[in-house]
Amino acid sequence: MCYFITLIVRGSPEAAVAAVLMRHGRRADPIHNPAVQSTLEPGEAQFLTTVRHCDCGTALAAQAPDLRKQTAKLAKKGWSCSKMERYLADRKKADDRRQRQRVHRGDSVVLWSSIVSHLFALPDVQQVGLLLHFYSGNVETEIFTVTRTTVSFDNFTAHLSKIREDELLMAVCPKHRSFPNLPR
Repeated sequence: MCYFITLIVRGSPEAAVAAVLMRHGRRADPIHNPAVQSTLEPGEAQFLTTVRHCDCGTALAAQAPDLRKQTAKLAKKGWSCSKMERYLADRKKADDRRQRQRVHRGDSVVLWSSIVSHLFALPDVQQVGLLLHFYSGNVETEIFTVTRTTVSFDNFTAHLSKIREDELLMAVCPKHRSFPNLPR
């Protein structure tokens, strides 16, 4: 049970995306999670960016989860008390591991903003986004509810520092301002 960060890109070949992430010490392995695919627009692809076992310790998960809210959600889904206890224990272990690893990782909001900026430098890239999720199962098959937020690139870093779990935070490329109602 761990955090994983996935990247969503619209408008660039996989090899070009992988090259950018490699320069930043990450990777870009295409994945097709059905929960995420249902929120994607035509031409968008999802990539797993994890280099090590998981992304526990990421600066993007700096906010402590509200376990009471999480427990209420799981109870509504019909989870038993013992299953919820195991999930919460696994979650606590991952959160503790995240705290210990934070010092050892080069992960930061600045890193992710830089990655997005460099992806926008590729020709034809129109949108780039990040999704943070605490997986309790397989990264490609786990079903969860994804919310999608789209912001201008100018506001991306500010929003990224407050990204919520299961929020797909998409940035629109400055040269492709196809969303005139976005805050600038």
